[in-house]
Amino acid sequence: MKNKPIISIVQDDAIYRITAQKLLQKTDLFSTVLAFDHGLPLLSYLQQNNSIEQLPDIILLDMNMPIMDGWTFLEEYEKLSLILSKHSRIFIHTVSLYDEDLRKAEQYNHVVGSISAPLRIAELEQLQFSVTQNKLEA
Repeated sequence: MKNKPIISIVQDDAIYRITAQKLLQKTDLFSTVLAFDHGLPLLSYLQQNNSIEQLPDIILLDMNMPIMDGWTFLEEYEKLSLILSKHSRIFIHTVSLYDEDLRKAEQYNHVVGSISAPLRIAELEQLQFSVTQNKLEA
């Protein structure tokens, strides 16, 4: 399939991150799978790779991480998005998400929903399909 989206997972739990990364690669739904252990290296990546071909279409964002948690990442992404050549669709990706956290997260422009952990192939197929459809319509 042409135009496969780029996906990024931001998760501090190394075992889960590696397992999810392998699952994402194995599904063959995405052209590239990027993995980061917290928000800061992802922000650095976005700043250094600001081209449509390199920026993720989807970011799966854990909220509770050391160094730079998901909330701080969202604040910084809002600022950075002003100069990015492509905007990512951000999904809150965590084991437990409280309703109040979800409402708070949805106040950010680029947060489009949440996906509970662990990842499920059916959900990944829906993500890939929705992003691919948006690319074709653009």
